[in-house]
Amino acid sequence: MHERSNNLPGRIMKANAIPDRCLSLLVVGLGPAGVACTLQAARDGLDVLAVSDEPPGGLLRAARRLDNLPGCPGASGLSLCEQMALQLAASRAAQLRARVERLERSADGAFSASLDSGERIRSRCVCLATGTRPRPWDVPVEGDGRRVHRDARSLPEALADRRVAVLGGGEAALDTALWARDRGAEAVLLARGEKLRSAPGLEAEAREAGVIIQLESRVERAACTELGWALALDRGRVFRADELVVCIGRVPRDELLPASTESRAGLFLAGDLTRGRERYVATAMGEGQQAALAAAAFVQTGG
Repeated sequence: MHERSNNLPGRIMKANAIPDRCLSLLVVGLGPAGVACTLQAARDGLDVLAVSDEPPGGLLRAARRLDNLPGCPGASGLSLCEQMALQLAASRAAQLRARVERLERSADGAFSASLDSGERIRSRCVCLATGTRPRPWDVPVEGDGRRVHRDARSLPEALADRRVAVLGGGEAALDTALWARDRGAEAVLLARGEKLRSAPGLEAEAREAGVIIQLESRVERAACTELGWALALDRGRVFRADELVVCIGRVPRDELLPASTESRAGLFLAGDLTRGRERYVATAMGEGQQAALAAAAFVQTGG
């Protein structure tokens, strides 16, 4: 028998309301993989809690449009995330907005997750669906470096008469530039290489939408002032912009993974921790469901 939850439907917990019992499953991260895992676990009656330091959907909120997700042609990432949040709210699963800083194995075999609030959560199983973090940008920045955006989520909604510089040559950079164009900005893509690394259709769409693409443009220094950004490019060029978005790649958030594989019984991975560069919503959701099913089997058989 699964350990059934007594959580209120869709309840969002506060840190001081964390249960002192040992849960069946703790899901860390609420991107597509974490949401799918949480929904499947709640459906199967597991005592599940999802912890995330971001709203449901995670980085998917930065996706301008999804053309390759079956059943959702042309949907925006934000609209899909809003549907995920509604579905989570209608489920049995509890949610907690917090950050898991450390994951350890207790003497009794259960996992102990330490939160940034100082609280701890105990659980027999854990699904790590922690997603990615931006790849470090090693360009020297003069001024307030906190004003560097790493994806479209932190850009202002109103960008009319503003110039947005997007650094990068991949699909995330093109998608971000299109996002800025949709909101009235002059969007300029600065790519280091001789060509872009993206699907031909996306590049064509960006050019048709008026995105200015400058290839072989390497940023060597950046300065942020009250007037905006001054980017020192190679060959002595200077480019000025009101907003700066750096889309130069992302790396898995794997800091919670135990160093020893021997201590991973009951620990399941989903999404970006397993897929490398193949970061697709559908495969992440499938892995999340598989992690929930594996956790249910682990609990049912006593580990």
